[in-house]
Amino acid sequence: MLPDLNGMAKHYGPLGIRFYGIYADQEPESILRHMDDYRIAFPCLVDDSCRLAKISGARRVPEAAIFGPDGKPLYCGRIDDRAVKIGRIKPVPAERNLADALDALLAGKKLPPPQPVTAGCYLPLD
Repeated sequence: MLPDLNGMAKHYGPLGIRFYGIYADQEPESILRHMDDYRIAFPCLVDDSCRLAKISGARRVPEAAIFGPDGKPLYCGRIDDRAVKIGRIKPVPAERNLADALDALLAGKKLPPPQPVTAGCYLPLD
């Protein structure tokens, strides 16, 4: 999934969309290792209090949120349909939910309804 996010960041960046990875409840060494292992090509932030997740409505990892220029959440849902259940991932997604939402946003159209993340770890929101 991260290679796809790197590709999306490269594609949508010149169109004015900024990507950020958000880490919650992890040690700095673990974050840096993860960023290096997956060659994350966009800036990453630490949000120990899960403030952005609470604002956007995110509940699980991996989940994506789109915020407007005013900082208000516009979309929160899965990146694609690749994660079937924990430990089982399809090699190629049939639906690219985040890309569809970004395309709609850039075209000035109504964003598609977000699909929930059904397989993933819950965020520490308490």
